[in-house]
Amino acid sequence: MHRPTLFFRCLLVMLFTVTTAGALAGCGGGEDTDAAEADAEPTYRMGPPVTDPAVALVVVSDEGSDTLAAADFQQQIQRFVQQAPDIAFDPMQMRELRRGLAEQFILRHLLTAEAGRKGITADPAAVDQQLVMLQGSFETPEEFEQALAEQDLTPDSLRTLVAQDMMLQQMQEQL
Repeated sequence: MHRPTLFFRCLLVMLFTVTTAGALAGCGGGEDTDAAEADAEPTYRMGPPVTDPAVALVVVSDEGSDTLAAADFQQQIQRFVQQAPDIAFDPMQMRELRRGLAEQFILRHLLTAEAGRKGITADPAAVDQQLVMLQGSFETPEEFEQALAEQDLTPDSLRTLVAQDMMLQQMQEQL
């Protein structure tokens, strides 16, 4: 019974890794960066703290805005703490986890916007095929549903995650 939970944890870590690696690969620093770009001011700024307790993070960019609900943020933290319980006892590691999750959210926002500009979308048939493969890794449909519930996922939210991952993989391939 631990295999399904571990499987979804690996899927979530994979989503984070692919997103981060793709963003880092396309973040510049290559040979063609000129001196003017190196001296340029950052294209982001910190705004005032969010005062709504239901909101963890708001990203506003030229591509639009995105809001990370506090409940979703806490859920993501809990997923990582389940994988590495000792993190919860180290304030510095918890701070780094929160920062990493916030950065991941920002990167996903920017990469998703860029994919939209480029017309990159996940093929629905490929998403369905991936979901069938995921479901097939469980002995019964009930085990699959239980694994989803343990990760606070629904079939629709899993479909969304898989589609986003596929879109971001395509985006990464084009960088």
